[in-house]
Amino acid sequence: MHTYVTQELPAVINANFSFDERQGLMGHSMGGHGALLIGLTQAVPFKTIAALSPITNTLVNEWTIDAFTRYLGPDKEVWKQYDSTELVKSGVGKHVSIRVDYGSLDEYSDLLKCDEFEAVCKANGYENISFHCHEGFDHGYFFISSVIEEVLKDQYQRLTRE
Repeated sequence: MHTYVTQELPAVINANFSFDERQGLMGHSMGGHGALLIGLTQAVPFKTIAALSPITNTLVNEWTIDAFTRYLGPDKEVWKQYDSTELVKSGVGKHVSIRVDYGSLDEYSDLLKCDEFEAVCKANGYENISFHCHEGFDHGYFFISSVIEEVLKDQYQRLTRE
């Protein structure tokens, strides 16, 4: 999926549509994790990232520990390159404009760890990242459909600031 998002899809878009180099990336839940991971580690092509209810700390997440063990082996040091919180601690990706949105009633908040991720970002001087907690929303698609217009407008503003 990584090469599809970072190479294959942009190539198809570039071959079929006329636009400049400003590109953003968005994802929800595990897709939000992927968007953060790509945004923090790829210098190009994505200038803005929107992560909706993202998994932000895969090293301590019961959803990802089993998968990481099977795919990457038992060495958690190897896993750190796939963990947004650990990447922020290492200082990568400060140049990317990132927006994180999540619901105050998200039933998976203990697994997503958005509050902890925000604290790590602030402690490590990430100034191009904003966090938006939406009162009364859970993890579902009603959340996404309710905030998507605001998120897309914000992404557009971030892309056109330069």
